[in-house]
Amino acid sequence: MADFTIRKSTRADVPELTRLWAETFGDSERLIGEFFRLLSGMGVGLLAERQGALLGAAYAITGLELIAPGREKQPCGYLYAVAVKPEERRRGLGAALSRACADTAKELGCAFFCTQPAEPSLFAWYEKILSLGCALRRRQESVSSAALELCMELSPTDYRFWREKMLEELPHVRLGDAALLYQHSLCKCCGGGFYAVGDGVAAAYLDGDVCLVRELLCPESTDRLALAASLAAQLGASRALLFTPDSLGAPYIAAENGTLPENTVWNLSFD
Repeated sequence: MADFTIRKSTRADVPELTRLWAETFGDSERLIGEFFRLLSGMGVGLLAERQGALLGAAYAITGLELIAPGREKQPCGYLYAVAVKPEERRRGLGAALSRACADTAKELGCAFFCTQPAEPSLFAWYEKILSLGCALRRRQESVSSAALELCMELSPTDYRFWREKMLEELPHVRLGDAALLYQHSLCKCCGGGFYAVGDGVAAAYLDGDVCLVRELLCPESTDRLALAASLAAQLGASRALLFTPDSLGAPYIAAENGTLPENTVWNLSFD
């Protein structure tokens, strides 16, 4: 029998959950604060405790929808930020929290559940505990910084408008208001944001001297690398790393079998 209990988090738990998050992932106080400020609009926090002491936590993100032509929209659940205190690891806490998040998402009406494993070795673990297999893949390309196209920062509202317009004929994951605001905060906290670049739109941020282009949407005829290079110049980076959906690329999203069409555009996952 497990010697811990799992329950939904409350506002009173936020200070301790913030410390656990910072110790586990090393994110800034600003970004963590934005997550908990927006959490009630995009999901539910679950924590594991023993006699009132926090052992670990995880989050069921529910502010997502799969939009696909010819199909009704489907609410999507997503496992995020599983964190267990170092001294409590390898005791089944991570698996228990993950399963509880999946159950919670289904109870809240999500049609299916998925996650982005932090590293390739974890795909097998998630398949074992949640029956999630590799559903989406992506490739990455690198290009040197060059100011080739005009860049202009976009608000989350404007970015949503252009994103949905460019993806209206493709299956894609649409973010709710709070989830989109968190993605914007993540980019802003890391020196980036949402942008119009040339004839496309993009979400990007800095990782050291590299511009990580998490999403770049543009007409097929557009030189995508030129837009990525321009984003790198805009952010003052030496080069850009562009992520693009590709069925032959590296594993990206794990989901329940058959729930995500192979050509689903996601990009703005909760990294």
